[in-house]
Amino acid sequence: METGKGSFRLRDVAVSAERIAVSDNQNRTLVYSLADGQQLGKVFGRGAAMSPNGKLLCVEPKEGTLELYDVPSFEKRQQYSFGGRLSYIHFSPDSNRLFVLTADQNVYVLDTTIKQ
Repeated sequence: METGKGSFRLRDVAVSAERIAVSDNQNRTLVYSLADGQQLGKVFGRGAAMSPNGKLLCVEPKEGTLELYDVPSFEKRQQYSFGGRLSYIHFSPDSNRLFVLTADQNVYVLDTTIKQ
């Protein structure tokens, strides 16, 4: 796996059974296959969260905005806006819901089965 030899620092890591998503200090999230180490795609944002089934990825591209991506195609499925910075993002075990906690301690449960 090529990492750019120290050109960036890791911030967040999210793992599913088949994939790993790595967020860096350049506001990028890179997704790799665990089977062969190949890079599968890249989106812009930090704070990566990956669904347990590895098919969905969330990132915060800018403060207070959350984007939900379909991992096989890297198509943006949904965008959400919140009043402030996000503190915690986590998928339900069935990947159908997303738990979001904001820095001002508001909690949201989002349905990930709805497409834009």
